[in-house]
Amino acid sequence: MKVLRFSLPREEYVRDAIRFLLRSLREQYEYVEISKDDFEHARQAFQDLDTPFESVDEFVCGQLHELLEKHEAWFESKRKYEKG
Repeated sequence: MKVLRFSLPREEYVRDAIRFLLRSLREQYEYVEISKDDFEHARQAFQDLDTPFESVDEFVCGQLHELLEKHEAWFESKRKYEKG
């Protein structure tokens, strides 16, 4: 997840934005927008609640991979059931 830095000089900010856009287009990534308040609140919650996740990024990626693994298992069981 990309965190934008707003303390950069204008030229560097534009270059960083262009690099970010080109990377997203070239590598076929999708990005999710989370309000800064929610992001910071979640980050603090991970620290306060002693969760196994060290960051918001790790949490989101972990949940996504877990969902995809469950979907793959469901798809396999569905395919076996339909075969008979």
